[in-house]
Amino acid sequence: MANRFVLNETSYHGKGAIKEIVKEEDLDFLSESALADACCPGNPRDTSVEEIKALYRSLL
Repeated sequence: MANRFVLNETSYHGKGAIKEIVKEEDLDFLSESALADACCPGNPRDTSVEEIKALYRSLL
């Protein structure tokens, strides 16, 4: 269960749960980190920090 966000003792997710964990000000760091991840070159298409940030923003 490493690297998972625990919201309560029985659940790892719930409707709107991401809003309680990730804030708008976190998106730059998260997007840049995702693009710099060692697995990123294995993705089927190229992406950008802006596209990743837009994806994350759509989840908020």
